[in-house]
Amino acid sequence: AHPAQNEEPDWLKPGDSSSQSQQVKDGEKLGMVGAGADDSPPPPAAPKRRLCKTFCICAVSSIILAAFIYATVVQHNDPDKNLWSSFYGLQAAIPAIFLVH
Repeated sequence: AHPAQNEEPDWLKPGDSSSQSQQVKDGEKLGMVGAGADDSPPPPAAPKRRLCKTFCICAVSSIILAAFIYATVVQHNDPDKNLWSSFYGLQAAIPAIFLVH
């Protein structure tokens, strides 16, 4: 009643359509998209949306960079101007590096 040790089980044999149809049915039950033989890659992200995100991030980084540069420049009357100018200058490097990258 048991198959020989060298013999493959029926569900492993190529061309068995019953296991494939069962997989498709299981995929459809779970709401999977593309579970059948016509698997196609998902559509790429909308380029306009990606461009908008990139523009917004660059705009925010530019504003932060400008704020740190401004804070560095206006330290001329401060008694600790060298300390604060170096601090703000180093902080300005972060958005500058991000914009260059």
